[in-house]
Amino acid sequence: MDRPLCHWVTAVAALLCAATQVLSQLCDRPCLCPSPAPQCPAGVSLVLDGCWCCQVCARQRGESCTEVFPCDGQRGLRCDFSASFPGDPGECVGLEDLSCEVDGVTYQEGQSFQPSCDSYCHCRGGGVTCVPACPLTGRLPSPDCPEPQHVRLPGKCCKEWVCENLENTVIQDAITGKHMF
Repeated sequence: MDRPLCHWVTAVAALLCAATQVLSQLCDRPCLCPSPAPQCPAGVSLVLDGCWCCQVCARQRGESCTEVFPCDGQRGLRCDFSASFPGDPGECVGLEDLSCEVDGVTYQEGQSFQPSCDSYCHCRGGGVTCVPACPLTGRLPSPDCPEPQHVRLPGKCCKEWVCENLENTVIQDAITGKHMF
């Protein structure tokens, strides 16, 4: 597998892992469901909650929603968290209303994208979640490097450590793109 694809797969896996951890914190185990199942108004679907545990009435367009109390997917509704503070409920909207805009580019619900070489992002619920594409811990400078600098070298996406010599030429060469011998 090539390196950018491997980073993308890792980023998507990290996003899914984070979502699973958040949802598992919201769900009681074992399931504590009301009995009998709720009676939904006419035309409203009875669905499993976000914990895949209890039956709940699906939220409808304009109603508040959370990961645990989902919108009516059979009607093409999704929970829009774009105007919510973290942890607050979203609002049920149609898929046509969900999109994300980053730097003037519109992305559709569920779309993953790379707005810059150093980050991977995912559009979900009208909001954007991003993870770094560059390693957080790269090769550190050697101990004999008196003043290491973390710079983006020409033609490279991720920053790298470079070591300054007495004439300051290594950093200058790195910034201007000259070859170092």
